Amino acid sequence: MFQLFKYCPSNSAFDLASPAEGKMFKRNSYNDISADALAYSLYKYAESVGYMQFRVSDLYDVETKHGPVLEFGIGKIEFEKALRTLNSANNRLLIAELNMGLDHITLRDDLSTLSIVEQML
Repeated sequence: MFQLFKYCPSNSAFDLASPAEGKMFKRNSYNDISADALAYSLYKYAESVGYMQFRVSDLYDVETKHGPVLEFGIGKIEFEKALRTLNSANNRLLIAELNMGLDHITLRDDLSTLSIVEQML
């Protein structure tokens, strides 16, 4: 995988990784995630953990094994901005309560990862 980052021409275009100590590479964060990709990733995460309500801080917990934060390395400010976009969209794919210290995300029960993909097309 490290050789892929080192020799792949798209690495310089997308800034996927940067050299670290020795021959190692450090994965860079990707903050330019689309709202649709984030919605898909959140619903995929919800299906894997088995519940449709969680907190933003749960996704940034070091014990979390998967989810959009680990997949994309997205910063918290950019993540919350994308959540606000999804919350205020016409089709409202989720409810994000991010005001006054709250960090709750509630996904719709009538949607799934497949329906998110269908909406993107």
